[in-house]
Amino acid sequence: MSKILNNLSLNLLKLLKENNLKIGTAESCTGGMLAQYLTMHPGSSESFNYGFITYSNEAKINILNINVTLLNNFGAVSKEIVCEMATNLLKYNNNIDIALAISGIAGPGGSLKNKPIGLVHHALATRNTIKHKKIIHKGNRESVRKLSVKTSLEMAISEIN
Repeated sequence: MSKILNNLSLNLLKLLKENNLKIGTAESCTGGMLAQYLTMHPGSSESFNYGFITYSNEAKINILNINVTLLNNFGAVSKEIVCEMATNLLKYNNNIDIALAISGIAGPGGSLKNKPIGLVHHALATRNTIKHKKIIHKGNRESVRKLSVKTSLEMAISEIN
């Protein structure tokens, strides 16, 4: 999986550079893994501007200005929150063109009746659009996190293409 993520992140960085685009990330359950893959390549600073790890609800509120009422009503692992994470990342930071956000339950604990282990919400925001994917990834904590990164990289590549 690491080789796939390496290739996808390199491909995304090439597309960003070719299209003169900048990207930023807001991550929860992946703990910075998306930013790690985007910054592991030489020259990545030309296209990657920043990444935030907003693991706690407090961080989501303080760093990404997530609406507390939305957070209380839907929970951190929801379409509403991940879309707001991506939208606010873009809204409050004018030096990116694409914002990627991830929030989920990597396990092995933390699941709820309606939010199983492996549930991850992904969002991509641009100045013109917001896209969302809800996926229940199978596997252990590490595979859920890597599959989440893979989904986000693929969303960004698809958006640029």
